[in-house]
Amino acid sequence: MDWTAYSWIPTFITGVISLGLAVWLWPRREEAGAEPLMFIFLEVAWWSLCYAIELRGTELAFKVIWAKARYLGIVTLPVTFLILALRHSGLSRWLTTSNLALLFAVPVATLTMVWSNHLHQWMWTRIWMDTPGPYPIAVTHGPWFWLQAGFSYLLMLLSTVILVHRIVTSRHLYRKQIFVLLLGLAAPWLGNGLFLAGYSPIPHLDLTPFAFAITGASLAWGLFRFQLADIVPVARERVFKAMQEGVVVVDLKGRVLDFNPAAGALLNQQDREVVGRDVSEILPVARELILHQDPQPHGGHEVELSHSGELRVYALNVSPLANSRGRVVGRLLILHDVTEVNHARRELEGAMAEAKAANQAKSEFLANMSHEIRTPMNAIMGMTDLVLDSRLDEQQREYLCMVKSSSEHLLGLINDILDISKIEAGKLELEHIAFKLRSSLADAVNIYAQRARDKGLELGFQVDAEIPDALVGDVSRLRQVLINLIGNAAKFTEKGGIQVMVGLESRTDQEVVLKVAVSDTGIGLHPEKVEHIFEAFSQADTSTTRKYGGTGLGLAISRQLVEMMGGRIEVESQLGQGSTFTFTARLGLDAAAAGPRDYPKPVKREPGQHGPVDAMLGGIKILVVEDNRLNQTLVTALLKKRGHDIVLASNGCEALEALKKDIFDLVLMDVEMPEMDGVEATSRIRKRERDQGGHLPIIALTAHAFKGVREQMLAAGMDDYLTKPLDPTRLYEAVETWGRLQD
Repeated sequence: MDWTAYSWIPTFITGVISLGLAVWLWPRREEAGAEPLMFIFLEVAWWSLCYAIELRGTELAFKVIWAKARYLGIVTLPVTFLILALRHSGLSRWLTTSNLALLFAVPVATLTMVWSNHLHQWMWTRIWMDTPGPYPIAVTHGPWFWLQAGFSYLLMLLSTVILVHRIVTSRHLYRKQIFVLLLGLAAPWLGNGLFLAGYSPIPHLDLTPFAFAITGASLAWGLFRFQLADIVPVARERVFKAMQEGVVVVDLKGRVLDFNPAAGALLNQQDREVVGRDVSEILPVARELILHQDPQPHGGHEVELSHSGELRVYALNVSPLANSRGRVVGRLLILHDVTEVNHARRELEGAMAEAKAANQAKSEFLANMSHEIRTPMNAIMGMTDLVLDSRLDEQQREYLCMVKSSSEHLLGLINDILDISKIEAGKLELEHIAFKLRSSLADAVNIYAQRARDKGLELGFQVDAEIPDALVGDVSRLRQVLINLIGNAAKFTEKGGIQVMVGLESRTDQEVVLKVAVSDTGIGLHPEKVEHIFEAFSQADTSTTRKYGGTGLGLAISRQLVEMMGGRIEVESQLGQGSTFTFTARLGLDAAAAGPRDYPKPVKREPGQHGPVDAMLGGIKILVVEDNRLNQTLVTALLKKRGHDIVLASNGCEALEALKKDIFDLVLMDVEMPEMDGVEATSRIRKRERDQGGHLPIIALTAHAFKGVREQMLAAGMDDYLTKPLDPTRLYEAVETWGRLQD
């Protein structure tokens, strides 16, 4: 049976299948590799359908027209295959407008030769029909036909080389996909080669459309089985185009290879002609960064660009692009809009500066308030002590004791407020000094011994014998926590007693962890209030506030201090049955207990220099430099009780004049005074001593109680430091130590 009459049928089927695949790809044409594949199917469909129509014709003129028409698909197919290979292999940068124009120049010329062949016979020198009916026409090829054939084979060979290289360098999934492409390319090669060699089973029948039927099937199989327009390239393409950041790809010479729409909008470069140009033409500031040979990403550079009529700031980051062998072949530029971030950062910096300034103002305010409050408190408490030492009737003594108690309570409140403020500002620091544990804690417990006796309460104190006595830490803060807890227990306990137990939680060669428990038989806490008891300004309830008083700061401060000492504080309580507050503290071990105060070695004095006149009890001549009249009276009264000779000065200027006229054993120097403060006066005294020799002991008197004040005073040239309100015992100790320098 002669099947030649039916040869148009598979050709027609090839065209229909290819057209169907092209239609299927139309909505996916934006995906990576899908657009050129769609055009391939359209070209195959055009070629196959035109060939089928040609085969169905019976007249030579009719057949020649459709033979010429199918050349639109024949000459464009190799070019489209090359485009597909380049895009699927990540080489889209070569698809510039100028390169595409060169690729399509030969096909356009061929089509011109096809339709004007009757004028020159360069395409075919002779066209005839051997047998009428459904048979292909016979032709004798001219020189341009072979030129077109060679060009087509060259493009297909180049596409094959690109895809083979992609197979070698791609991951396994991509290799499968590209292998399907190679199968598709092999069929047209084979079919067209057999046709040109004259080995077609049917004389003059071009097998190439049938081969492209196989190509269509292979490519369809690749699409459905291996996802030829692969999801990863599709995702890359979509992400690349949808990115808000501008992305520019350049080679090592700084030439633009690609950019996404966002970069085009930022740089006002929508024309694809920008590809291949030097990046300095569109982004001059990036030139040096791109040529930088550092293989690591680098950024931190900002550029200003006008976008939508608004000047905005963009962060420019440059990252290296390496090939499959790890060799850097280009750079990736990413432009990220940081205008709002910079604005927010500036606002944050401004807010932080304002907060810092406010905190500084707060610290200065607290320092001033401390000074202003402590100065009159010094006079109140000092004068009260002086009057209590005089002859009083019972009612007068009772009233003055109430004044003293209220003053001590007020001073405690002031100290609590200052402590909580320093904690909030992060300015509270712990000291690390050696101390005797048992005597230090016993002193803290003894503060409340008399109050407990007055209320008929038992006050017990016990320290575990295993705890070493010589420790290192901030003993004053440890005592403060213990005093707060005992004070609370005493306040809220009406009968029964208070028990203080100090145990050892753990020990190493360098440190110990103490566990201190303060138990009482007081009113206890409501369960809902237990978790809030350590919050600032928090108390059990409003009724206790009215009945027992207090600010609610003591436990909040205690918790902060305990945590700073590396411990924790907890409470167990039952309403109406009492409470147990437990805290731990991490302290260092020391070979010996803290010794007596380490005072500087006295300096020997020559006659005529400032210094003591004798070593008898009393008789120390003291210059008191103080601007507050009440404090002058108080200090004078306290020191004269000890038999000392006192001279007063109201400011630094008067102090310097007094030192010119007389010899003193010691100076008590207030810090804040009008005309000349204590720091300036001390500086001038030390300068004179450097010129003349000698050393006059100077003790600073100040109402400032912040940490670091002592260090400031010593750095200013003073020898010691006393805070107001003055503790008479501490005052006498300092005066009689510094005022009796031994040779």
